[in-house]
Amino acid sequence: MNAKPEDTTSTEEWLRWHITRCDGLRAAIANRATLVISANALLLVSLGLFFDKGSELAVVSPEPWPFAVSAILAAAVLVLLSVCFGVFAALHPFRTSAKLFPNKIGSRLLFYPRETVASFKEKGAFAERYMSTKPKEMIAFGLEELWGGILQQFQRHQHLRQAIRFLLFAFGLEVLSVLVLLYMWAMKPVAAP
Repeated sequence: MNAKPEDTTSTEEWLRWHITRCDGLRAAIANRATLVISANALLLVSLGLFFDKGSELAVVSPEPWPFAVSAILAAAVLVLLSVCFGVFAALHPFRTSAKLFPNKIGSRLLFYPRETVASFKEKGAFAERYMSTKPKEMIAFGLEELWGGILQQFQRHQHLRQAIRFLLFAFGLEVLSVLVLLYMWAMKPVAAP
């Protein structure tokens, strides 16, 4: 990330630094979320393998099999929930900061593409507005953009935390199902020589 501005730096430089920092944090959350999604894929594959092996063992040791199936299916549901929250953290689909926090964010004209495009129908009007914008007004727009980025970053971070929680619970259920399968394997009758 960019180095922190010096103490003598203008408000504009600080604002630019914070907006750039928010962009970096957004990318970091997206990277972490993709790691969670990848871990979920591995967990789901292993759950499928355990289900397959357990169904073979259920023929000779059927008593604990319903418990193992319940644990595997519950873990699969948790994996799917974790993937959903991971996708929300990585991509933030269907929601923008303006939709999430409609009363908390003011005008971000010239900083927020959707608002800027909706406000101007042609390049000339945009250029005229841009050139006539006073520095304090530009700072106000930038501060609203920063505030919107901070709110959205917080929301993405919450989704990532939830995805990780679901992943950890799913992993715990997978460990439990492995223990049940080991018990089933240990209880398997030994073939006579």
